[in-house]
Amino acid sequence: MNNPIRNWWRSQQFKLSLRRGDIRRATQLLQEIQKSGARLSWLEKLFRDKLQLERYSQEYKRKTETLSKQLTEASVKLCIR
Repeated sequence: MNNPIRNWWRSQQFKLSLRRGDIRRATQLLQEIQKSGARLSWLEKLFRDKLQLERYSQEYKRKTETLSKQLTEASVKLCIR
């Protein structure tokens, strides 16, 4: 059920969490807002995109580290032969 008052309240709490720097709470509220089916505000969309970019960045760093390790191991094997 899409309750406009509840959605408004969540959005207000979301903004307050961001002002306080409480990223964990803001993330929880964003998930609740998305589950409710409410339209996201520009700030909520921006925060959602920021979280997604952070996830992509972490995934990229992990892949880079893995490939670098594999390259080093392959180089060592070639030097041994």
